[in-house]
Amino acid sequence: MIFRYFSISSCVVYLSLLLLSAMDAYGAGKIIVVDPYSRALPPISRNGAVYMVIINDGQSGDQLIGATTPIARNTEIHTHTMENGMAKMRMVNAVDLPPHTEVIFEPSGHHIMLVGLLDSLRVGEKFPLILHFRDSGNVAVVVKIRATDGSLLAQNNIDPYDSVIVGYQPKEKSNAELSVTVSCAPTNARFTYRCRIQLLDNNSGYPVDDAEFTVSTDMPAMRGAHSQKGVPVQYESMGIYYVDLKFEMIGEWEFKLKFSDLSYSPQLLQLIIAS
Repeated sequence: MIFRYFSISSCVVYLSLLLLSAMDAYGAGKIIVVDPYSRALPPISRNGAVYMVIINDGQSGDQLIGATTPIARNTEIHTHTMENGMAKMRMVNAVDLPPHTEVIFEPSGHHIMLVGLLDSLRVGEKFPLILHFRDSGNVAVVVKIRATDGSLLAQNNIDPYDSVIVGYQPKEKSNAELSVTVSCAPTNARFTYRCRIQLLDNNSGYPVDDAEFTVSTDMPAMRGAHSQKGVPVQYESMGIYYVDLKFEMIGEWEFKLKFSDLSYSPQLLQLIIAS
């Protein structure tokens, strides 16, 4: 649980004023909600997440106990814990908000999970969200939808969205492929593209954060021999894993991301290029 404690109330007040002046902020009594945002996702994504900072500027503690929004069928409060060296997402009933404290909701930490999206999360759009607090009641906020790696997508014409469903094979590991198309101008001939892959339980739509797999590609413009041997895979949050692909290229290329030795728990696994 991520807390930042302050020795005196005036320090929290000063910090709150700084945040209020620089970002979107909403409040009710002692509770201040700063910079609520979500990330853009492909239209086929079933779930999303909301991040923010919640400041308790009061003399007593409180709890975030829920949220509602018209953009999803349901919402849940989630956090991450480390088990056997791996980050695992789990649902919690509430998040404690101690007095004179800011609690950060961020990837790989606390977040509001949007279960069963009723509309796509598109860059630049907004949606309403009501946060429910144990003592402070309801706080209505407006969530902004941000791009992922927006500067890179603006610089290079990348159309990364593809998906595949992999069936469960008892005592066997699966393989899969996804397509990625990259178009690069001559002035951008060398760059690194962070490609995110979201793994979902195809039946429930829940993120899968305990999968194991290796990724490789036969992309001829990849720099270094690692493209054939396997690209290092890192876990981010919400069932999203990422690989950093280094290119040296001019023009447009389409290539396959090859997933080998997939090991996972659901019967049907959906893989989505989610950059």
